[in-house]
Amino acid sequence: MKHLKISPLLSSLLAISILAAQTANAAQWSFPDSISQSKQAQISQYFYVAKGESWNNATYTTNYNADQNVSVVVNLDDKPIYRAQLANTGTLSFNVPASTSGFHRLDLIVQQNNTIDQSNLCLEQPIQATAFEQANLSYQPVRQNFRLSDLPDALYNPKLNSNTALKGAFIFNAKDIKESSSLARLVSGWEQSRTVKWLTAQQAETETPDFKVVVQHAAQLKNPVLQLQAPNNIPTLTIQYGNAAQLENAVNALLNAKYLQQLNSDSAQLPERIESPAWAVSKKFDNLADLGIQDFRLGQSKQIFTLNFPAVWQPTDILQGQIALRAQSGLLEGSAMTAWINSALAGSMKLANLESDPVDRQFNIFSADIGKSPSFDLAIENTVLANSNCLPNVQGSVWVNAEKSKLMLPYVLKQGVISLSSVLATQPKIAINDHPSSNSIAVTAMQTAKQMLMTAAPVPLNLSSFDPAHPEQVNVRVNADIYHQQVLMHQDTLYQPTAANGFFVIYQNNRFNIITDDTTGADTFNRLWPKIQSQIPNNTAKLFVSAEGNVYVLKKLILQTKSEPIIEQSNTFVIIVILSALVVLMAFFWLWRKRKNESKSE
Repeated sequence: MKHLKISPLLSSLLAISILAAQTANAAQWSFPDSISQSKQAQISQYFYVAKGESWNNATYTTNYNADQNVSVVVNLDDKPIYRAQLANTGTLSFNVPASTSGFHRLDLIVQQNNTIDQSNLCLEQPIQATAFEQANLSYQPVRQNFRLSDLPDALYNPKLNSNTALKGAFIFNAKDIKESSSLARLVSGWEQSRTVKWLTAQQAETETPDFKVVVQHAAQLKNPVLQLQAPNNIPTLTIQYGNAAQLENAVNALLNAKYLQQLNSDSAQLPERIESPAWAVSKKFDNLADLGIQDFRLGQSKQIFTLNFPAVWQPTDILQGQIALRAQSGLLEGSAMTAWINSALAGSMKLANLESDPVDRQFNIFSADIGKSPSFDLAIENTVLANSNCLPNVQGSVWVNAEKSKLMLPYVLKQGVISLSSVLATQPKIAINDHPSSNSIAVTAMQTAKQMLMTAAPVPLNLSSFDPAHPEQVNVRVNADIYHQQVLMHQDTLYQPTAANGFFVIYQNNRFNIITDDTTGADTFNRLWPKIQSQIPNNTAKLFVSAEGNVYVLKKLILQTKSEPIIEQSNTFVIIVILSALVVLMAFFWLWRKRKNESKSE
């Protein structure tokens, strides 16, 4: 038997190609910056491994800024994986064990070592801070096989937190409104935690996408077919259909979670009829849990949250609510729990001399004034007169129940451009022109409304062809000529040479028109529209956003002041008043005559 001989040069090239193949699919999860300001603190960071996937060769890296004598212990899902000493500034890096599908929690337990005189046990500990910045987890995703039931995770990680845009190639017939509408409904029903850059068929030839969705019409097909493959290592979902009913059926199958769970292979031929999914409904904003805050424990540290109510709300009164908690009994005199809203005292509760029963307690909170925006900073602080060196040592003395902690914010809906999301949440219908990029704008507008005002279920989005004679309430046009006309109308505000690739949103006659020039302008809308909602003033009639993200209010709504109503009194009321006046006059006249007669008789 002859052995295959490989030259050193060839072996080197093979090694390089193998390494390139391994790193080509390398990914990165970014974490927000965090800071510890107490003697002992736990910083929890979460990441999600997509369904049907595992992560290998994972490495966590972060820059730190710490005082002297700081130790950190790292736990993964409550199991210790790393320990280190920190001082001054540097980079913390360690390997993370392989992780399987689902959510995982990394805990950085920071311990500030004593730096004060130990002879005085009740001397206050100085404030020490440890900051972690630019934290990320690099990893190698591995998927053994493709299953339709794993969608959309089989195409991309829907919860991946990254600053890099997700590139998706959508291959469909933009001139066929059935395909445009079905694709828009499908994609708007999928979760994406980062901006999606839509690539047309032409762009996908020169720019490598992260995933593909292909819609193909096959006239002779009796039943719709779904297929999931990875040609050239690009996850690709192909939908084949024979008529409009089959295409709608295929989208229902992909959005109906109960039905999708049954498709445990990479392809499926669908039956004639599949039920529509349970559609999204309006979100509630009644408690801390509704705003994305989980139950938490308070020791001697402060918890700070941002309460983001919908950007389409205009507060009409103060924010008020009730913090529900469980507190330890036997705390020292002076121990208290305090809440602050926008740095103003909102409420407090005395924790000293508490009885062990009842366990559940609560106290009311009120903001100091009516907020100008529907976003509030909430800080909850547990003040315990016992530091870490002075007995009794109090750790985690208060537990806050997020679901039972009630909130109430009176509001009215804003008007103008900002109300686009309010309209789409109640009537998800958009008219588009036949430019391929108009579809992406419609999806982004719908997803922005959904994330702000609706639950996570799919939305029955319908697209129609734009008709100038009969426009819809929401219209999208990717048209360079119309865009340039709008730019020329505002030459005093917009500098024409630098106004390319932005977008207009116009509110007129209770209709919305989204206008941009080309595919790059559509990318600008998709990238910026979800981020600028809080920057859009109330009663804006015309808005321009540049490619750099600058927001220009070009026109405001003319608000008509209401005149005081003229109160017209009824004839009956007038007659009664006149008769009453006559009776009074007659009474005075009778008294006057009586006194006159009495004076004559005397």
